Parts: sequence; C-alpha cells; structure tokens
Amino acid sequence: MSNVITDQQRADLEAQHGTLMVLETDFGDFAFRSASLVEFRRFSAEVEAPSTKLDAHRVLCLATVVSPGKEALTAAFEKAPGLIYGLGNEVAVHSGLTSKAVRKK
Repeated sequence: MSNVITDQQRADLEAQHGTLMVLETDFGDFAFRSASLVEFRRFSAEVEAPSTKLDAHRVLCLATVVSPGKEALTAAFEKAPGLIYGLGNEVAVHSGLTSKAVRKK
C-alpha cells in the first residue's frame, strides 16, 4: 500500500473539507468528502441507466476525492476497474444515500 492517511492528515483535511470518509484499498488510502447536491443529483440521474452506471460512480468518486488526488484514484481505477463500483457505492452512502427520515405524526 503506497499511501496511508495518518490521523493528523485526516484532521487537517477535515478542517478544509468537513467530515471525511477514508477508505483503505490495495492501492492506498483514499479520503472522500460528501458530494454536493449538484454532484449527487448528477450521480442519481446517471446511475439508473446501465449504459452510464459505471461512469456515474467514477465521476462521483473523482468529484469528491480529496487525498491523495484524482490522478492517484484514476491510476487505481485503471489497475482495478471493479474498485469504481466499490468506492462509488461507499461515497454515495457517505453522501446520504441511505439516510433515513422518519415522518413525525
């Protein structure tokens, strides 16, 4: 594993970007911020169609990665394309995809 995000690095990044999600992969650690409403709206629109589903996950990851950066993430995707779905799903959840809201009576 080439890139490990330390607790201090995470704290510094969170001071800039808010709460982060750090995912450990065979290619190192990647830190992601939550998607903005515009980014999540685009993801939601594209993820439903089989022809754009993979690209929707890739674009969401590239839009929200804060460390080590887009170049490192793209290189990891080139080596392990299945990582796109795995990381994309995690970023979507981090951005509130499964947040529950309960209607009050």
